[in-house]
Formats: sequence, C-alpha cells, structure tokens
Amino acid sequence: MALVTLPNVDSKFATGQPAYGTDITGNVNALLADYNGNITNANCSASMALADSKLAQITTAGKVHGTSITGLASLPSGAGVIPAANLPSNVLSDIILRGFELVYTNTTTVIVNSGALVNGTTLVTKTENTTLTIGTAGNWYDGATHTYGSGAGWNYIGVDNAGNIKFLFTNAPSKADVSANTAGTLIYYPNGATYYRVIGAVWVHTDNTITRAWFQSKDYIAWDIPLSMSTTVSNTAWTDGSTLAKGDCSTLIPAISIRGLFGCNADGSSVHTQGINIRRNGSTFNNSVANGVGGNATVSGGASLGASQWDGELTSFTDASQKINYYNFSSGAMEITVKGYYLNIR
Repeated sequence: MALVTLPNVDSKFATGQPAYGTDITGNVNALLADYNGNITNANCSASMALADSKLAQITTAGKVHGTSITGLASLPSGAGVIPAANLPSNVLSDIILRGFELVYTNTTTVIVNSGALVNGTTLVTKTENTTLTIGTAGNWYDGATHTYGSGAGWNYIGVDNAGNIKFLFTNAPSKADVSANTAGTLIYYPNGATYYRVIGAVWVHTDNTITRAWFQSKDYIAWDIPLSMSTTVSNTAWTDGSTLAKGDCSTLIPAISIRGLFGCNADGSSVHTQGINIRRNGSTFNNSVANGVGGNATVSGGASLGASQWDGELTSFTDASQKINYYNFSSGAMEITVKGYYLNIR
C-alpha cells in the first residue's frame, strides 16, 4: 500500500473537538483496507532487517537474476551438480569423464564399468556396471545379433545419449561430433539420428567368441597374452606395412588407437649385436637408433646362453590404418609382438 492518508481530517480533529462516529469509522476503515493485503515497499523501513525466518524459499523461475550471484565459492558441496546443458559446449562436450572401461569376463561376455561421459552436450552417468553378451540381440545397436562367420574382426562398443550401451559390430567411429563433422579424432558412430560415443572394442573370432583377454586402465589396453606380429624378423630394410608380418597391425590394434606397445625378442643366436627400430608407417626416420624408436643389445657366448636372450618393449605410433614399419639392424632373427595399445578416444 502507499503511505496511509486518513480521509477524515478536518477542523474537529485538528482542534481536539468531539468528532462524529462516521468520521472515526472512516479513518479506521482506511487503515484496515491498507493494512490487510495492500502493504507496499513504501510502508517498509529501510532498516527493518526482516529475518530470514519470515521469508519463504524462492522457487519461482526468474526471481533471482544471475547478476545478483556473487559468491559461487560459498556453495556447499551438497548443492548438487550443474547440468551439462548449462555449461558452454566448448567446455564440456564429447568427453569421457571417468569409468566406462571394458572388463574381460569370458568368451561371450563383456562388462562395462560404471562411469560418466558427455555425449554431445548430454551428461550420461551410469552408477552400475553393464553386462553385454554376444548372443543377446538387445545388446546390439540395431537389436539384431551379428555373426563373424565370414571373418573375425573388431566389435566396437558405444554409449548413446540416453545411456544405452551397445555392441556396434564392425562399425568403427566415423564422426568427430554429434553434428556429423569428420575433421579431427573420430569418436562417434551414428545409427540414424542416434549417435553412439565409442568407448572401446573387442576382438571376435569366427565362432562368435571373444578369444583375446585384456586388462584396461583408463586409456591403456594390455593384452593378457602378447599377440605375435612376426616371428621371422630377419630383414635389414624397412618393411612396408603391407601385411601383418610386415607391420599391418589392424587386426591387433583397433581403429580407435594409433599408438601401440610392442615387444621385441631376440632369438638367442650368436650374433653379437641385435636390435630393431620401429616407426610409424610412412615416416622418414632412417635406420639409425638416434632417429628411430628402437634399441639394440649385445649377445655374447652364442647359443649356450639359451633362447630369448634379449627382450624389450618399444612404444610407437602407427599411421591412421594401424600400420608400422620396422627395421632389424642385425642378421639375427627376432620376434615382434603387440603387448597392448593406447586409446585415442578418451
């Protein structure tokens, strides 16, 4: 209400003379009318310090403007999580925040750990592990069980923005974001309008079984048993990556990785110097150790020292097709294995 103005203020009130009952009643009614539901800011003292207990919780949208918020650091830890939709897309999008590692269970089952990721700008949180079974149609992205009878291959796994985790068959990621862009690292497989954020892959044999066990820690996958790439490395020139034995690792490292951990094993011959260099396919590194990613070792005493006299690990990038070149700079034979790989999608 506005400031109260009495309607009946005449000479009687001013001089203290007896007033009519109607004058008094009119003044009282004016006060009551303003007091009962018509109090406005004009009636409030600037120093009245109204206690919080007198105020209801503010829940109406638009009642608190952002410019009035000045103490974000004082928000209690239990205040909740800011929705991903309220964060700028260039700050939080397309990333795996935690979890979603793949766990080998048996030849037909994979466990996907709980975790949180952002599909596009949608936050997806899983508080329980998810079990995927090769023979269950509902575990596949299109609701149909796929087979590998015509050839073994990778089976990629992805998460959509509703939190559904599915086998994607041999469909490697083909998009960099949910807007169908292809520049940059490819991390999404689109099935129509549904975009699956790819989180990993497993190798499936022609009998539809998962034949390779692994261990995963964040972005690193270690094969339980190292996979042989070549057992007769005896050339003294760079290989061309055209076959598995010459450096094509696409059956040992999936399309979601361009960096492998390679094992190099000497055969125990009497050659005094043995070693190997590994490089990304197409690199211009030459065959000197200084320009390569390799090592060497001296073997003395001949075969009496026994086989496998030298073993080492080398990390090397591959090209986009998971190919490397290697160079054995001794006349002794060596073996190369793939011990694991690093995901480029996390």
